Amino acid sequence: MRITALLVIAITSIAFLHSRSVAQVDSSVDTQLEVAGAIVAYDGFVAATNTTFAPRQQILIVRVDKVLKGFEISRYLKVVYEYFQSDDELVKALLSARKESLTFVLSRDARCDSTLAEMMFIELEALDGTYIGKQRKLKDLDGLDQIPEYTKLPCYNLTSYTKRKLLNAKGVVQG
Repeated sequence: MRITALLVIAITSIAFLHSRSVAQVDSSVDTQLEVAGAIVAYDGFVAATNTTFAPRQQILIVRVDKVLKGFEISRYLKVVYEYFQSDDELVKALLSARKESLTFVLSRDARCDSTLAEMMFIELEALDGTYIGKQRKLKDLDGLDQIPEYTKLPCYNLTSYTKRKLLNAKGVVQG
């Protein structure tokens, strides 16, 4: 009787701890983060496939210069931006701001975490399934070569972004 009670307590404790760890993983999907940083690369291949009126997607590699709100230790992030065709000009403006410091508001999505190596190339096949080769997907804007190939990039969905006002040494707004 005493062994059965201990066994029930042990099983209940394990189930409770497991449910808490699952809940912690699930809660990471909606974690908000605000960072200042710059775009160092984007997925040039996915941009070429955005040919319909359906929602489009752009994948960015962002260098984190400063975490403004939330918590993230990674210096580089994979950022997924979903948009409609009417926002194409906004995407062009976003990519042209590569040397500028931007503020990104992001939502965590651990389901799309990947390494730089996984994102770098796409395997190409002919219609009959014959292997053609690899094509580089990521377009380097500024500093992609500084990221180690097997760096795990935490994935975030882009909620919004703004250009940051940069201050010079005297505290005066530049630009």
